Amino acid sequence: MSREITHPGVVRSVEPGIVRVAIVANSACHSCRARQACGMSESAEKLVDVETSDYARYAAGDAVTVGAEQRMGARAVLLAYGGAFVVLMGVLIAAQSLGVNDGASALLSVAGVALYYFVVYLFRDRIKNTIHFTITKI
Repeated sequence: MSREITHPGVVRSVEPGIVRVAIVANSACHSCRARQACGMSESAEKLVDVETSDYARYAAGDAVTVGAEQRMGARAVLLAYGGAFVVLMGVLIAAQSLGVNDGASALLSVAGVALYYFVVYLFRDRIKNTIHFTITKI
Protein backbone atom coordinates (compact mmCIF):
# COMPACT_ATOMS: atom_id res chain seq x y z
CA MET A 1 0.00 0.00 0.00
CA SER A 2 1.45 3.36 -0.96
CA ARG A 3 1.49 6.35 1.32
CA GLU A 4 -0.80 9.29 0.82
CA ILE A 5 0.09 12.97 0.73
CA THR A 6 -2.62 15.07 2.39
CA HIS A 7 -3.36 18.77 2.69
CA PRO A 8 -6.06 20.53 4.68
CA GLY A 9 -8.35 22.74 2.66
CA VAL A 10 -11.64 24.56 2.46
CA VAL A 11 -14.42 23.79 -0.02
CA ARG A 12 -14.91 26.76 -2.35
CA SER A 13 -17.70 25.38 -4.53
CA VAL A 14 -19.60 22.21 -5.32
CA GLU A 15 -20.83 21.12 -8.74
CA PRO A 16 -22.33 17.79 -9.76
CA GLY A 17 -19.46 15.30 -9.52
CA ILE A 18 -16.81 17.90 -8.58
CA VAL A 19 -15.81 19.53 -5.31
CA ARG A 20 -13.45 22.52 -5.74
CA VAL A 21 -11.12 22.83 -2.74
CA ALA A 22 -8.71 25.65 -1.87
CA ILE A 23 -5.47 24.51 -0.26
CA VAL A 24 -2.60 26.72 0.88
CA ALA A 25 0.69 25.69 -0.68
CA ASN A 26 3.61 26.88 1.43
CA SER A 27 7.18 27.19 0.26
CA ALA A 28 9.96 25.39 2.14
CA CYS A 29 10.76 28.74 3.76
CA HIS A 30 7.39 28.77 5.50
CA SER A 31 8.66 26.73 8.44
CA CYS A 32 11.86 28.77 8.84
CA ARG A 33 12.03 30.98 11.93
CA ALA A 34 13.86 33.73 10.04
CA ARG A 35 11.21 34.05 7.32
CA GLN A 36 9.82 37.33 8.73
CA ALA A 37 13.17 39.10 8.42
CA CYS A 38 14.17 37.42 5.19
CA GLY A 39 11.07 38.19 3.15
CA MET A 40 11.57 35.12 0.95
CA SER A 41 8.69 33.10 2.41
CA GLU A 42 5.72 32.66 0.13
CA SER A 43 2.47 30.82 0.22
CA ALA A 44 -0.23 30.66 -2.40
CA GLU A 45 -3.77 29.38 -2.50
CA LYS A 46 -4.25 26.57 -5.02
CA LEU A 47 -7.59 25.27 -6.26
CA VAL A 48 -7.95 21.51 -6.65
CA ASP A 49 -10.90 19.89 -8.40
CA VAL A 50 -11.75 16.61 -6.68
CA GLU A 51 -14.03 14.30 -8.65
CA THR A 52 -16.40 12.43 -6.35
CA SER A 53 -19.81 10.85 -6.60
CA ASP A 54 -20.36 11.89 -2.97
CA TYR A 55 -20.33 15.62 -3.80
CA ALA A 56 -23.70 16.26 -2.09
CA ARG A 57 -22.04 15.76 1.34
CA TYR A 58 -19.97 18.91 0.86
CA ALA A 59 -20.85 22.60 0.94
CA ALA A 60 -18.85 25.79 0.44
CA GLY A 61 -16.89 26.60 3.58
CA ASP A 62 -16.49 22.98 4.80
CA ALA A 63 -13.07 22.06 6.20
CA VAL A 64 -11.71 19.02 4.36
CA THR A 65 -8.56 17.05 3.76
CA VAL A 66 -7.46 16.44 0.17
CA GLY A 67 -5.14 13.53 -0.51
CA ALA A 68 -3.29 11.83 -3.33
CA GLU A 69 -1.04 8.79 -3.45
CA GLN A 70 2.63 9.63 -3.10
CA ARG A 71 3.51 7.83 -6.33
CA MET A 72 1.14 10.14 -8.24
CA GLY A 73 3.06 13.14 -6.93
CA ALA A 74 6.33 11.56 -8.03
CA ARG A 75 4.84 10.87 -11.47
CA ALA A 76 3.73 14.51 -11.79
CA VAL A 77 7.18 15.81 -10.82
CA LEU A 78 8.84 13.43 -13.28
CA LEU A 79 6.51 14.53 -16.06
CA ALA A 80 6.86 18.24 -15.30
CA TYR A 81 10.59 18.45 -14.67
CA GLY A 82 12.29 15.18 -15.60
CA GLY A 83 10.93 15.06 -19.14
CA ALA A 84 11.81 18.71 -19.76
CA PHE A 85 15.35 18.15 -18.49
CA VAL A 86 15.85 15.11 -20.74
CA VAL A 87 14.59 17.05 -23.78
CA LEU A 88 16.74 20.07 -22.92
CA MET A 89 19.92 18.01 -22.55
CA GLY A 90 19.13 15.76 -25.52
CA VAL A 91 18.63 18.67 -27.91
CA LEU A 92 21.67 20.50 -26.54
CA ILE A 93 23.96 17.47 -26.93
CA ALA A 94 22.58 16.66 -30.40
CA ALA A 95 23.01 20.25 -31.58
CA GLN A 96 26.54 20.47 -30.20
CA SER A 97 27.52 17.16 -31.81
CA LEU A 98 26.23 18.45 -35.17
CA GLY A 99 28.50 21.49 -34.88
CA VAL A 100 25.81 24.09 -34.16
CA ASN A 101 27.21 27.13 -32.33
CA ASP A 102 26.52 27.63 -28.61
CA GLY A 103 23.87 30.34 -28.93
CA ALA A 104 21.86 28.45 -31.53
CA SER A 105 22.19 25.23 -29.50
CA ALA A 106 20.79 27.00 -26.44
CA LEU A 107 17.87 28.42 -28.46
CA LEU A 108 17.12 25.02 -29.99
CA SER A 109 17.16 23.46 -26.51
CA VAL A 110 14.70 26.02 -25.18
CA ALA A 111 12.50 25.50 -28.25
CA GLY A 112 12.63 21.75 -27.61
CA VAL A 113 11.44 22.27 -24.04
CA ALA A 114 8.65 24.56 -25.26
CA LEU A 115 7.58 21.85 -27.72
CA TYR A 116 7.70 19.28 -24.90
CA TYR A 117 5.39 21.38 -22.72
CA PHE A 118 3.06 21.95 -25.69
CA VAL A 119 2.77 18.17 -26.17
CA VAL A 120 2.11 17.75 -22.43
CA TYR A 121 -0.61 20.42 -22.78
CA LEU A 122 -2.17 18.52 -25.68
CA PHE A 123 -2.34 15.37 -23.55
CA ARG A 124 -3.60 17.17 -20.41
CA ASP A 125 -6.95 15.37 -20.37
CA ARG A 126 -5.28 11.99 -20.58
CA ILE A 127 -2.80 12.96 -17.86
CA LYS A 128 -5.62 14.33 -15.69
CA ASN A 129 -7.29 10.92 -15.75
CA THR A 130 -4.22 9.30 -14.17
CA ILE A 131 -4.16 11.57 -11.10
CA HIS A 132 -6.92 10.94 -8.56
CA PHE A 133 -7.58 12.93 -5.41
CA THR A 134 -9.49 11.81 -2.34
CA ILE A 135 -11.50 14.09 -0.10
CA THR A 136 -12.44 13.66 3.56
CA LYS A 137 -14.54 15.96 5.71
CA ILE A 138 -12.77 17.13 8.86
